[in-house]
Amino acid sequence: MTVTLELKPEIEARSARQAAVEGVTVEEYIQRVIESIIAPLAS
Repeated sequence: MTVTLELKPEIEARSARQAAVEGVTVEEYIQRVIESIIAPLAS
């Protein structure tokens, strides 16, 4: 599934910084964040 998000500039910048720290793309980082929120709900 493809989703387009309009992020506030500060959220985009924070996501980009954290993605760089983790050595992943911003897309991968955002996917991990979403999955970490949703995964516990599936239990």
